[in-house]
Amino acid sequence: MKWLKLTVVDLAVTLLLLVAALQNLPALEIPLLLYTGLVLLLKIFAFSNTGVLQRINKASLRAPDWFYHLLYMVNSAASLVGRRWTLGALWLAIWLLSWLTARKLRSLPQSSSRKTKRA
Repeated sequence: MKWLKLTVVDLAVTLLLLVAALQNLPALEIPLLLYTGLVLLLKIFAFSNTGVLQRINKASLRAPDWFYHLLYMVNSAASLVGRRWTLGALWLAIWLLSWLTARKLRSLPQSSSRKTKRA
C-alpha cells in the first residue's frame, strides 16, 4: 500500500469531481478542465513515446492499473452524471489511453539489469 502516497492528487481530483457533480459547482469547472486537459496531454505523450513507457515499466513503485481504471471510471461517471459532457468525454479518452498504454506496456520486453563485460 506504499503506492497510495503516489495517488493523493488523483484521489483529491476525484473527490472534487464528485463534489462538483453532486453539488453543481460551476466554479470548479475551469480548474477541473485544465487539470483534465493536462492529464490527457501527458497520457498522449506517454502512449506515443516508447522511452517513457520503458521508464514506467522499470518503476519500482507505482499504483496498480486497476486503481487508475477505477478512478477514471468514477471520474467519467461523475462528470457525465453532473452533465459536464466535455469533462466526461475527456476522462473517457484518458481511460481509453490508460488501457491502451497498459496493453502496450505488457507487450514491451521485460526490463532486465544490464550486464557489463569487464576487461
